Amino acid sequence: MLINYIIPSVITILLIAAYVIVFSKIYKNKENKNKPVIVLWALLVIAEIWKISFLIAKDGVFNPIRYPIVFCSLIMYTTPIFAFKENKYSNLARFVTIFSSIGASIAFFATAWQNKIIGSNGSVSVMQIHSYFYHGSMMAISIY
Repeated sequence: MLINYIIPSVITILLIAAYVIVFSKIYKNKENKNKPVIVLWALLVIAEIWKISFLIAKDGVFNPIRYPIVFCSLIMYTTPIFAFKENKYSNLARFVTIFSSIGASIAFFATAWQNKIIGSNGSVSVMQIHSYFYHGSMMAISIY
């Protein structure tokens, strides 16, 4: 059962590293270095909308727990401040993004072990896969 947590974690970490390495090399001397960040940010927004829709469809209810107002959502709100156009808030937004990636890291590894903690059968759920992608993407944006 431990392999069900290690393999997705390692795959996500490798994808983060690949994202950062590939796009750092491609956009090293380009004018718009933030284009990969904008694309990944758009994927975060799509992933969040998908998650909310999935949970509403699964539970049949929309309640405050579905609102994307959690610590990990900070990157969705701060990324446009610095990635779309350089401005006077860019330095603050970068700090908030780096700070939120700490929370993303904690949530990423906590979700990876969640089934183990609550005594599940050890299989990886759809929401865990979402969490790997979402939190891994947040870390990739912060590292890039």
